[in-house]
Amino acid sequence: MDIRIYRLYGNEVRYQDYRNPPNHTDPYQLNMKYWHIFAARLSFVVVFEHLVFFITSILAYMIPDIPKSVQQKIMRKRHLAREALYKTEAEEARTVLETTEESLTGEGDSTILPC
Repeated sequence: MDIRIYRLYGNEVRYQDYRNPPNHTDPYQLNMKYWHIFAARLSFVVVFEHLVFFITSILAYMIPDIPKSVQQKIMRKRHLAREALYKTEAEEARTVLETTEESLTGEGDSTILPC
């Protein structure tokens, strides 16, 4: 700061701050302008944080976790597994049914083996 400016304003040198001046009833305390700026900064941070959270949620919803081709392969494997299980259960049921019918009708091998 130039010394001539210091002499012009007297012996008190201050920088601009958001505090009350020394001759105020509540000297050097934060004034209302500080609190307005603080509230604006805080509200900006909160709004920005919510905006980022909202955008990331939308992107996470739009981008699938599993690609479509992999999802189709998984569904196909599931279908083939169910079909194979159905066929084996049907064959087992058919075999049990045939043996039950044979034992009821007396057909088939009726020899008794010794113990």
